[in-house]
Amino acid sequence: MIVKNILMLTASVCLFISCTAQAVSDSVVTILEKVIIEKEIQSYKISDPSLSLKIQTPLLQLPQNIQVISPKLIGDQQLTDMADAVTRNVSGASASVQESWGNYVNLCMRGGRIAPFKNGMNVKMPWGPLTEDICMIERIEFVKGPAGFMFANGDPGAIYNVVTKKPAGTGKGEVSFMLGSFDHYRTTFDLDGKLNKKGKVLYRFNMMAQDKKSHRQFDYNKRLTIAPVFTFKMDGKTTLVAEYSYQQMEMAMLGAANLFSLNLGDLPRNASMIDVNLEPTRIHDHNMFVTFDRQLSKNLKLTAKLAYLNYTQTGSSVWPANPGGLNTNGDLLRSIANWDAFSECSSGQFYINGSKQTGKIIHYFLAGIDLSYKKYLSDFYQADTITAYDHSGKSIPFNIYHPFHGRIPATSLPVFDRTQSLRARAFCTMGEKVSSLYLQDELHFLDDKLRLTLAGRYTWLVEHSFGDYSHDKKVTPRAGISFNIHHSTAVYALYDCTFAGQPGIDSSSNSFKPLTGKSIEAGLKKDWLDNKLNTTIAVYHITRNNLITVVPGTLYKAVQDKQTRTQGIEFDMRGAIGKKMDVVMNYAFTKSLIIRDADESKRGKEADGPAFPKHTGNAWINYEVTGKWHTSLGYQWQAKRGNGLDDYHRFDANVSYTTEILSLSLSANNLLNKYLCSGAPFEFNNDNSSTEYYFQVEPGINFRFSVAYRF
Repeated sequence: MIVKNILMLTASVCLFISCTAQAVSDSVVTILEKVIIEKEIQSYKISDPSLSLKIQTPLLQLPQNIQVISPKLIGDQQLTDMADAVTRNVSGASASVQESWGNYVNLCMRGGRIAPFKNGMNVKMPWGPLTEDICMIERIEFVKGPAGFMFANGDPGAIYNVVTKKPAGTGKGEVSFMLGSFDHYRTTFDLDGKLNKKGKVLYRFNMMAQDKKSHRQFDYNKRLTIAPVFTFKMDGKTTLVAEYSYQQMEMAMLGAANLFSLNLGDLPRNASMIDVNLEPTRIHDHNMFVTFDRQLSKNLKLTAKLAYLNYTQTGSSVWPANPGGLNTNGDLLRSIANWDAFSECSSGQFYINGSKQTGKIIHYFLAGIDLSYKKYLSDFYQADTITAYDHSGKSIPFNIYHPFHGRIPATSLPVFDRTQSLRARAFCTMGEKVSSLYLQDELHFLDDKLRLTLAGRYTWLVEHSFGDYSHDKKVTPRAGISFNIHHSTAVYALYDCTFAGQPGIDSSSNSFKPLTGKSIEAGLKKDWLDNKLNTTIAVYHITRNNLITVVPGTLYKAVQDKQTRTQGIEFDMRGAIGKKMDVVMNYAFTKSLIIRDADESKRGKEADGPAFPKHTGNAWINYEVTGKWHTSLGYQWQAKRGNGLDDYHRFDANVSYTTEILSLSLSANNLLNKYLCSGAPFEFNNDNSSTEYYFQVEPGINFRFSVAYRF
């Protein structure tokens, strides 16, 4: 019924917008807009960064490894999930099982968890926001390294920047429907047009409704996304872009994807530790962005950005009881805790881009102010164990190897007290204020063959966690050099730093110190085949300080006595080979060593785990059989993942038929039906003696079929 109502709402909104918008397309979009749109849609290779990255130097000439996932690649792979969209298409990227709760994705790279950006603004919060649905995404940019020119308050490994779809005024639209395994139903709608004859006001409207079950019993996810965007062209020099997105999700309780066992990966794919009548978790997510651009002169532009994010969650989580946990016979005592949360973020960016020539040197300068305030409230302190009963009323222990799934009587379910507001009963309160000044000068020498980047950021940081406040400030320098050996070949080197707050308190109730890090990187970039194919090879060395670790054998004794050193090499190739073949191939070798840790036994050892495999490799090849028929084959590989995990191998395939107005696509994932899981050891009794594990299992072979109609 919910999906039916959502689909009816989709149709109603589509009809309203179609009637409101001018149904004409005789006005020609500017040549520049046409070139950009065609380039982004028709190629895996993108040569220029988005405007949201603040810089306009072509990617080949930048002294940094930046990879872009293009709209064509997103469409060819029938992507609906951010974890798949990133991890298979960028070298060294992986998803962290420890944080894959189902509502947002924590991505890892170069030995750390990286910060998510949206339209050039840092949206990382202690909890939330919801990961953007693919329907609203134009491209995804991966900026490897600390990325000081963006904000500098993330992990030194990388950031990823989601660029949302913007209006182009084409007067075109698309509606698509998808059917998939495990009762996966999805519909999307995309409309682009003008609201007046002169094209001064443009609009873009995206909407998605999805209802899907899972290969796990009783697991499900229902999601709605609405994302309107308006562009106001005030005059030839001033533009205002206003966008809003609302995402609503109803899902099985948090933690439903996790399995717990005495051995890693010894449970069937459909195993679950939840039951049919447990209450769902509901999430409402609001994002608002406003971007103002003013061309002050021929060589000087002012940009102002404002963002507001609001995330509300009402629900609960399931986890093994502590103490109690998992017995050697497989009996698991399950605990349900409430998890109501509220996250809020207000951000602003004000910067100028410009250029000036002094003699034979051209300066491309960037100067700006970044402001951000984030806060988080949550209540997860109420908890109780649950017991299932058979038809005769007899209690049945939950055994992971012989599970009995029955209805949990209302009298056995915990009753959470929500009579007070979340603010009044919040157990966890956190907040962060960041203010920073940034200056960068990119000097171009020798007719643009040699480029030197000099930059610095001064950051003020205020953290408060559980009532404790801390104040820190730091200067983070940045220096890079890039040289064109040939017009299509460049070598580069980069030194960059990061300075980022870490929410939470240590065992003495003091706020955690900020994370600091340094990165040294060098690489070679090359465009091939008349600039249709690009390859990038990069090597790097990263040091992280003030990392948080938990003292073994304790319930939660957190200290900041951890330092790591990560080194690696990366290779990325993307673009076209000939007229009929598009490819994405990448490989990464990552080695992280623990230099210092509260656990003496870990010092000098590798920081392994499912989120940091030593070897990762991916390939995707799309081949044009005829002008309308295409076929694709993809492969994902991970080796030496740590924690006793087997190597990861996965094959996917796709076949599609495309005309100007119609597209049909069939995808098959995990073609070999491999048992694929990721997990880590887990201490149930906090005495450093357990050998139990928690893990998540991917589905076996599964299918998706979609049809899209363009008008």
